[in-house]
Amino acid sequence: MTKDVTIVLFSDPASDRAAQGLVGAGQQLSEALGGSLHAIAIDPQQYQPEGALNALVTVCRELSPRAILLSNDTYSQEITPRLAHRLGGSAAGDGLSITGLSCGCVRAHFRAEDSRPRRSVSWPPRAAALHESSSEERSRMVQRASKMHA
Repeated sequence: MTKDVTIVLFSDPASDRAAQGLVGAGQQLSEALGGSLHAIAIDPQQYQPEGALNALVTVCRELSPRAILLSNDTYSQEITPRLAHRLGGSAAGDGLSITGLSCGCVRAHFRAEDSRPRRSVSWPPRAAALHESSSEERSRMVQRASKMHA
C-alpha cells in the first residue's frame, strides 16, 4: 500500500464547492502522509453503479492508495460501502475532517449534533495506537506482537 490518496469526483471542482472541498482535503491528507494525490472523475450523466464500481476497483487496486475519499453526494453514498468491501477496506461516512498521522495512518473525525467530539476512527487501528503511545508502551506492544507472530 502506498502513502497516496485517491479522490473520486462526480462533479467539476471548478463549479462545485463540495468537489473543491474534496480536492482540498485530498491534498492536505496526501501531503500529511507524504504521498501523491490521484483524482478519478466520473461523469454523472454516464453513471452506472456497477460499471463505475468495477472501474474504481480496478484503478484503486492499481494505485493501492492509503485512503480513498468521496463526497457526501448520492452517487458516493451508493458505491462507497461496496467499494470498501471489494477492496477489503472499511468505509466511514459523514466525517467532518481527516488527519494523516506520521505513522502513515489516516484518522477520520466525527461530531455529534451538539458539536461535541463523538469519535475518531483510525486506519490501520494498531498502527495508530502504536503512534499515540509512549515509547515504553510501544516497546511492550511490539514485544507482544512479536510473540504472537513467532
